[in-house]
Amino acid sequence: MDFSLAHFDHPPPDYVTSTDPPDAHVVSGPRNLVYLSTASEVERDVPSLPFVPPPDYSVEPGTGEQRLAHSTGRRRSHQHEGVLRRSHNTVCVALRGQNEQARRPAYGRGLILGNVAIMNSHNTTSVTMTVSSTTSPSACSKITWLQIEGRMDIGLGDAAKTRWTFMSTTCTLWKGDGPCPSVLPLECVIPETFVDPADGRQRPLPPTYDPSNSSLRDMHTRVSYRIIIRVTEEKFAGLWKPRRSNSLVVPFDYIPRARPHRPVLVSPFPFLSFVKSTPEEWHQVNVPIASVLPSLSGVDCNLFIPDVQIYGKEDTIPFFLQLCAPALSMREFFHPTLPVQKVHRSRSSHNPSDSDPSIRVYIKRQTTGMSRGEKLSRSYVIAEGVLCPIPPGSSPGGHAPSEELAVDYEGKLVISAEVTVGSFNIGRLSVLDFIVLSVIPCNLHTPLFEEVNHSHPIRIVTDSYRYD
Repeated sequence: MDFSLAHFDHPPPDYVTSTDPPDAHVVSGPRNLVYLSTASEVERDVPSLPFVPPPDYSVEPGTGEQRLAHSTGRRRSHQHEGVLRRSHNTVCVALRGQNEQARRPAYGRGLILGNVAIMNSHNTTSVTMTVSSTTSPSACSKITWLQIEGRMDIGLGDAAKTRWTFMSTTCTLWKGDGPCPSVLPLECVIPETFVDPADGRQRPLPPTYDPSNSSLRDMHTRVSYRIIIRVTEEKFAGLWKPRRSNSLVVPFDYIPRARPHRPVLVSPFPFLSFVKSTPEEWHQVNVPIASVLPSLSGVDCNLFIPDVQIYGKEDTIPFFLQLCAPALSMREFFHPTLPVQKVHRSRSSHNPSDSDPSIRVYIKRQTTGMSRGEKLSRSYVIAEGVLCPIPPGSSPGGHAPSEELAVDYEGKLVISAEVTVGSFNIGRLSVLDFIVLSVIPCNLHTPLFEEVNHSHPIRIVTDSYRYD
């Protein structure tokens, strides 16, 4: 199993067998035997009972019932059993356990298995295989991690790129003086770690990572892997033996899999009812919004997200947002009327209307790389939350100025299908994820409240929780 978080079943109990007495029913169990009386004796002792049909059952709530929570397990991912073939000149490789329609082979933690076929193998003296990986971030930054091989390139704009080979492992498939077999078995272990020469630390291999240029703007980052199969031949020309090498290079995707240790609840709404029964399922993020006027109280924001804080890239992530403040502050936040001294402030481009506050909950992915001693960092949005006011169309108003009010929102986050890998950090390159609460107050004249842009760290992984 390729998961970084694995679940193992307990071994079955050790059952024993024995010679049974005649006409007896035997129930075998862990290290014991239970002998029952014969069938005729049991029938005489058991009274007859009237038939009672099983009660009606439905997965849907009945009258007067409501669903408090709902979790769904993910089916076991399909393991491919096809063979992917690649060839160049006189070398052909057949890689097992692949999707035959895929653009390139894909591997997680484990083995690369297959066969190598060599034409004109009688002159071959050795066959070696190198597995390599490369990383390239560039704001135009590039990180390239080289040679089963691994390399990292980092560059910014049109500046020269930094290239670093972070991993390379080589194994010999065949070497000898006699004729080389025309077909060789291929078996190579993909290392799970590499040693960072900058600090001597062992770090896990990063996944293949190649975001679009539009995501990182002027920063280009890539982590790539490849298999190199090199065949060395000798040809006799009198007393001289010239050598010739043929190489086959096969790029592949490295996708180490991981999953959360707990599930994400799919339907935890209505939130206020659910949180009372299972408060341990939620993590609260408190974000205060300060007022620019001493006489006006601020607004308290509370964002509730699933407590596990590790989410599969295909999970739907529910959240609940509550804004709390005295009625006067709440009214001025949504519909400002108080005059305030005009102060120049930079405004965010995400506020669609100056007459309404902008409230966003989204997930951003931050990519950071080191190039020539300079840290390069860019962020892009991978999930945009959909907020629904509870109840729909609710708006503060008609309350005493000092009365405490709350405005509630329910929502969900769905990660973009373009996200193919989870978060990782290998020192020179990191890809980290955050749930962001962004609040931009109304700006008819000058805002009465400060802007808020709060990032809360989470982790995105490849797989959803699975019930074993």
